[in-house]
Amino acid sequence: MQDLTLLQHAEIIYNHSKGCKLEGDYLTPIASHLKVFEDWLQLTPEEAFIAVNLFSLSLTSQLNWVEFFCIHLECDFFKLYYFHPVIKKLKTRLTLKNNVRRRLETVEITDKVSEAIIQNNTSFQIQTTLEDELAILEAYNQIYENLESKEIEQKTHKEIAEFYMQEAQQFQLFKWLKNLKLSWRESVLLFKVTWDYILGNNETNLKRTINDILEQERNRIDFFKSILEYRSILMKNNILKIASGSFSEDVHLTLTDEYIQILNENNIDVSVYRTQDKKSRDFITSDEIHQKTLFHNPNEAKQVNMLASILENDKLLQIQGNLKEKGMPSGINILLYGLPGTGKTETALQLARMTGRAIWKYDLSEAKSMWFGQSEKQVKKIFTDYKFLCKKEKVTPILLFNEADALISKRGDISSSSTKQVENSIQNILLDELENFEGIFIATTNMLDNMDAAFERRFLYKLRFENPSIENLKHIWMDKLEMLSENEANLLANDFPFSGGQIENIARKILLYQIVENKEPNIETIIEFCEQECWYTADKSRRKMGF
Repeated sequence: MQDLTLLQHAEIIYNHSKGCKLEGDYLTPIASHLKVFEDWLQLTPEEAFIAVNLFSLSLTSQLNWVEFFCIHLECDFFKLYYFHPVIKKLKTRLTLKNNVRRRLETVEITDKVSEAIIQNNTSFQIQTTLEDELAILEAYNQIYENLESKEIEQKTHKEIAEFYMQEAQQFQLFKWLKNLKLSWRESVLLFKVTWDYILGNNETNLKRTINDILEQERNRIDFFKSILEYRSILMKNNILKIASGSFSEDVHLTLTDEYIQILNENNIDVSVYRTQDKKSRDFITSDEIHQKTLFHNPNEAKQVNMLASILENDKLLQIQGNLKEKGMPSGINILLYGLPGTGKTETALQLARMTGRAIWKYDLSEAKSMWFGQSEKQVKKIFTDYKFLCKKEKVTPILLFNEADALISKRGDISSSSTKQVENSIQNILLDELENFEGIFIATTNMLDNMDAAFERRFLYKLRFENPSIENLKHIWMDKLEMLSENEANLLANDFPFSGGQIENIARKILLYQIVENKEPNIETIIEFCEQECWYTADKSRRKMGF
């Protein structure tokens, strides 16, 4: 029995069902064969019986399903009406699809299930349970994909969409949506845009989606206009918004910030699933961070070790609990400041790795939008998304603002320019967020002298990074270039007071040299690379870079 394929089980069921008349205990003799399909597709015995016979119909006959069952099962025509609830359920579960044969509507097994049976692919699964909000959205998307690929017809789409909406009423989000009295077409459009957004597609083409949902051109035009003219409930309630385009085929929709927050509050954390966010925000798990040896000066090393100890999870939870009991802010806000190339960003990454935390690195240069008012929203959204990310992660992640010079610099006169007004507004949002922050926030900057005084007390720890000492420089040279002797490393450390970042540049050049020249560089070649890293004054004396 276990060695039989799905197709062989289906053949046994089909042959047994011949002439059964749907009388007596007709399912018992084939119970073991039906159970294979019950377990695989999560069906009842009766549903499995219907599904397998409809699969046989798709292979053996051009008859309408009613005609086929009457002839094959030798049953009374009226008995088949008892199967209509089963047929309806199998359609909503995407096991069956509608088809037209000889101008008569019929139902048959979907191509995906049929192909899986033929190929004995039991790993293929259909969405059968709605265990959470995300599963419902995925099920809706599966409906849409079947509609788009003609697996189901548009006339059955409404029935399936309404079935899922009713099934989803156990969840607060879908109760809320139902109370808005969305039409079925509005529901399908909303869930299509939502699923696109979760998968990282910022925008969804409106006309193309409506053409998939609706069959009649007049209905398409009316629905299209209701969106553009903000008459749809989706637009009136600030759920969807027009992202780009005008009265043409190029109109695209996206989710509003308010609706994204509602999704986050209802267990659909869009910030975790979105792939496009990696353009501006890198979410890196601790095991993705490569271990690097950092050579800090003594005072820096002392403070970094203390931060690593504080950020150990058990200790941090205890610290934050004690702070909350005393009515103090529980967030750990850290400022790493100092000269360029001294390891500020890498220190933040290594702290995350050592303490088993993910790190969310945000490129602030991309938060400045050309549209007035959008930058403020983006910065606000960073902290909103971070809060929900903290709920999802077992260990509180680190939020890193890299090169935060512009955001924490002194606020200017807002009358001087609209740009300065936007920057001041962003800074006020950041100050408010840090005041009640409850996670782990790290900012790096090269320009502490220009920092606004209001930020000073927002940072619990402020760690200054300076250029490496001569001794540390020697260790960095030997770490980056293993071919160096201790005397050579000492020579380079004394002659070239570089930052760690500059030494890494030299190491990269030498790696390229090794590939191109196919040989190890000597000390003279390394010194030549070092001199190229410097700028020279007119009298050829060396001038330090970055400070």
